[in-house]
Amino acid sequence: MKIFRKMPGIAAMAALCLLWSAPARADDWSKKTVVTFNQPVEVPNLVLPAGTYVFKRADTTTPNLVQITNADETRVYATLITARDERPETTNDTVITLEERSADSPKAIKEWFYPGDTAGEEFLYPEH
Repeated sequence: MKIFRKMPGIAAMAALCLLWSAPARADDWSKKTVVTFNQPVEVPNLVLPAGTYVFKRADTTTPNLVQITNADETRVYATLITARDERPETTNDTVITLEERSADSPKAIKEWFYPGDTAGEEFLYPEH
């Protein structure tokens, strides 16, 4: 009978442990990636000058919403809807695939894969 009296306390301790571990998972979920480009690159509807940027998921409820900010995350350059993309194998590094464009245009970011993931984000460009 005494064990039933201790159950609420045990449940509260378990819930507290889950709350303490949640921030670590939240960081992994955001896929926060710091990237430096030595030349301008295009994302849908925007050309980013050479520089350092942060790519991350923008919202916990919409995994295909990617936000691009400056290095210290004080300015948002773009919030983009992406499509899920797959690759056959993982890598230990971030992989960003660039598409060639016309000679007078910067290369465009096509895909972004977080280290260790086979699922990534494909950037969606308007049809011309």
